[in-house]
Amino acid sequence: MKTIIEAIRMTIAVGMGILASFAIGILGLLIYDKNRGFVGILITALVGLLAIYVGYQVYKTARRRGILEFSAAVHTSPDMDNLEPSGNSEVRRVNIREYVGFVNNGEDLFKGGYLRIWGDWKGRDLEQIHSIKEARYVNSENLFQIIFQDESQVSVWNPQIITESPTYLKILKAGKVRWEWKSSNHSDKSYYDYFRENKRIRTETNTDWKDDPIDVLLGEPALLIIKKKQTIGNNSSCCTTH
Repeated sequence: MKTIIEAIRMTIAVGMGILASFAIGILGLLIYDKNRGFVGILITALVGLLAIYVGYQVYKTARRRGILEFSAAVHTSPDMDNLEPSGNSEVRRVNIREYVGFVNNGEDLFKGGYLRIWGDWKGRDLEQIHSIKEARYVNSENLFQIIFQDESQVSVWNPQIITESPTYLKILKAGKVRWEWKSSNHSDKSYYDYFRENKRIRTETNTDWKDDPIDVLLGEPALLIIKKKQTIGNNSSCCTTH
């Protein structure tokens, strides 16, 4: 069954790549139709190369991140994340100290789920459900940590804009995030660090995991833990405060 689903996903991804290339290719033909000289041929050739490149990137992204996530079109403005939740909403905006108190007193709304770190969710136990056991805050480092029942943990430095609901926990911005989990390849915990540096995310790890640039998206929340596996972006309506 898994093989069939994977074959379908690949077929759809290939189709999306071909459609993207075809659309740009049509533009090249229109340009050539208006300019049949050397310049027209040169421009058409360049557009053709662009079509191949874009088509491949569409295919690669759709295959890597998933068809639904790539093609999801229902979005709201990212500015919605900066709005305060309404009084009758199940979503609440909290600061770190408040949230740590809620967790350790059993008053947290959200109990655990699947992790996404700047949109990255593949492998390294990120695709497993993690139940929240404890939360900590180290004031001297402005460091927030969540420890899970399986002893994995996520650490967030300089967290900003934290929202919680019964279905998700979101930290919109951070300077650094570290994910630690137990790996059969290491006697100690494996870790994966994400550093926000200007307009990019740099990663470091003590494992041989190879990430892809499209796995990490700067526009996604620094940390998002969701109750169910689903395609969620930074501005997806299900995780936006209202």
